[in-house]
Order: sequence, then structure tokens, then C-alpha cells
Amino acid sequence: MTMEECYTQMGANYHRVLRRLGKESLLVKIAEMFPQDESYNRMKAMMDQPEGNIELTMRAAHKFYGLCLNAGYANLSKVMELLVDALEDGDIEEAQHQLRRVTRQYNFTCKLLKDVDELKPKEDYGTGRYFIPRNRL
Repeated sequence: MTMEECYTQMGANYHRVLRRLGKESLLVKIAEMFPQDESYNRMKAMMDQPEGNIELTMRAAHKFYGLCLNAGYANLSKVMELLVDALEDGDIEEAQHQLRRVTRQYNFTCKLLKDVDELKPKEDYGTGRYFIPRNRL
């Protein structure tokens, strides 16, 4: 799958994101780093604590929301916005409901990113080893 096809399946406008970021190598770099970023896990861990600090949870949610917006992952950004709104309103029950939606969309996004051709490991035919290409910005 191409990066453009991936963005389309995510419900995002590839060309708009590409114009904003300037070059596809930056999209690829973000896509490589996104599944390893700890923002989602940190936010989820804080949300799972029944008596957690709401301020720290909101900070973690805002950070992950910003990451989704910057990457142009539209569907994930939409559900993150609802989660952030619920946290800002102090509606923990609604925030938990939105977290379940975020988790489904996050997993779907990561699955799509794994299928992008530019992100798949390539075989170095001279050595028989596999490597993940790193694009230079």
C-alpha cells in the first residue's frame, strides 16, 4: 500500500497533509515513529487509574492529540478531540467511553501503517539481511 492509500483509508486528506509538511519523506518518518511513540500508552495508563490526576491525564491526552493532528491522522484526531473535550468537562465516564473509541482507531491506524510499502523491511540482496529503510529529511 502506498502512503497516499494509507491516508485515504485513515480518512485523511493526503495531499493537504503533504502540502503542509512539504515532502513525503517527512510523512514516512512520522509514520515510522508513530507506533513507537509512548504518548498513547502514557495517556491510556493514566486513564486506567481510577483516581488518577486529571491534570496529568489531560496533559498526556493533549500531547497525543497534537501528535495525531500534526501527522494528519484525521479519524484518530476526531475521536481524540472528543476524549479531550470530555476530560476538560470533567466527565470521566464519557472520557472512558471515548478512550475505547480512541483505542480502536489507534489500533486500526497502526495496522494500516504496517502495510505501507515504504515502511516494510526490505531485503539487502547482497547479504540476505533485512533492513528498514530510513529516509533522510
